[in-house]
Amino acid sequence: MNLAKDGYANKAMVFFCGSLFLFSMHYFQPNAGGSGLSVANNNMVWISIALICATGFSKIIQNEQIHWSPILTGLATVIGLLLLPYCWSSQPWVGEASARACGLIAWLLLAIAITQIRCKSALDNTLWLVVIGSMIQALICLAQFLQPDWFIGIRNHRPVGSFYQPNVVSSLLSTALALAIWLHHNAKPAIRLVLLACMALIACVSILIMSRTGVLAAIAITVAMLCLLKNRNNAIKIVFALILGAVLAPLLQSTLDTEGRQGLSNPGYRTTLYGQSLQLITEKPVLGHGIGSFSKVYTERLAQLYQQDSSVPMLTTSTTHPHNELLFWWVEGGAIPVLAIILFALFFSIAVWRRGNLFNKAMWISTIPIILHTQTEYPLYHSATHLALLTLLIIAAVPTTSITAKRFKNKLEILPKFFIGLGVVATCFLMLTNLHTTSLIHDYVKSAKHEYLQQVVNPFLQTKLINMQLGTALLRSQDPEALKMVDIMMEEEATVRPSVGAYLLWYHANLAMKDNIKAATILAQAAYLFPKSKQFMPKPAEDLTADSPPASATP
Repeated sequence: MNLAKDGYANKAMVFFCGSLFLFSMHYFQPNAGGSGLSVANNNMVWISIALICATGFSKIIQNEQIHWSPILTGLATVIGLLLLPYCWSSQPWVGEASARACGLIAWLLLAIAITQIRCKSALDNTLWLVVIGSMIQALICLAQFLQPDWFIGIRNHRPVGSFYQPNVVSSLLSTALALAIWLHHNAKPAIRLVLLACMALIACVSILIMSRTGVLAAIAITVAMLCLLKNRNNAIKIVFALILGAVLAPLLQSTLDTEGRQGLSNPGYRTTLYGQSLQLITEKPVLGHGIGSFSKVYTERLAQLYQQDSSVPMLTTSTTHPHNELLFWWVEGGAIPVLAIILFALFFSIAVWRRGNLFNKAMWISTIPIILHTQTEYPLYHSATHLALLTLLIIAAVPTTSITAKRFKNKLEILPKFFIGLGVVATCFLMLTNLHTTSLIHDYVKSAKHEYLQQVVNPFLQTKLINMQLGTALLRSQDPEALKMVDIMMEEEATVRPSVGAYLLWYHANLAMKDNIKAATILAQAAYLFPKSKQFMPKPAEDLTADSPPASATP
């Protein structure tokens, strides 16, 4: 493949985007729970992202020309300001957020790579791939609702797609709905019928998922798109298709025993989560509490509040995110990252609505479901697909008139190509070995055979999960040296990522070493931080099973 020719580069870009939306995001293998890289499909998605970046940067090197826009300058500035709090944050908590820093840099590289697609047909084909991939997810969700026994982790007939989280798949479907409405606007009659069927399916599945955020986003983007396109005949057909899908959903529900689904409407813990996050912000509004420290400071804050008012809702798991991206960055990084995000959003929106054409404005509207979702949960951490899709939509929304080609001389010859290839190889190695790690941990959890843990090649991308399972295995051995290792590991875990599982292993390790004084201190500290956890009641249970998934507050 000669990437010096734009046609080949654009085809390669579309092909790798296709690999992401048609294969990678649907990939499944059993795991021991969690989010991020603990979810199998995210590993495959990052491989696709690496290939997309390699294609874009290869085109830049070959042509000695880079397409740039003020939006990219703004995005680079925002990412720089998001990384700034790392300079004053303390160890070991800042090390906990190193993966986030890598994700931010990868986000910028992906945006630059996608900007190099200057072919409208290639961009349109990519949008079709998003819609087709989303329809695959919709069909998976429908199957999960109708036959939950075929799948793992389906409760109350509530679909989760391949993302293990209902709201994540719901925001994906809402985004696909926006793109389907746009594609319907310019499609041929036969294709329009197919797109109307897709819209009906999205409406039906969105209601079955029971995601408030997803349904709200779907309504918002439908109204916005129809107002933007101003085609009365098309609008009537689209509304009819959506109503048909919405009516079909309760009919499907009535055919199944779905008791308990009504309880999912309770917003529950978020009120406390948001309120206490705001309290943490008032304590350190300018510089924040430090990158990577949210879990620690929030757990301590909530425990302190519980001592004053025992009616405060408490979880028996750790909380790693306030379910609002602006609150998250403000608590950890202070005011600078939040101001940077808000100003970039305003700058981006003004640029699109002042200078953009109909297509640019439609793509701006299509970002609403994921943006809205970032204010109620953390989809960009849970799903690499959402990060890639949001990047694609942002770049697609950039007015063509603001993109300029900047020429340069490549005096390094083959060296840049070497680093591009090295990046792809390194990403593939890390992600594939992490999938191997996921498989081994799953086998260990099922069998409790420590031989599986000894085969782990890459323990770096699932540190907490590895530490918890390794700690459990070492504790079961009752070897004195192994117990000392558990003591050290769990002390660090309890400091950086306080959780019931970490304190439980730490306590039992010291109990096994006959250090009753330290064990009592650990038990008292754990009971203070997690007062509603049965393990830390006056007579703690002897269950040594740790909470392996990186838990967070549930919706």
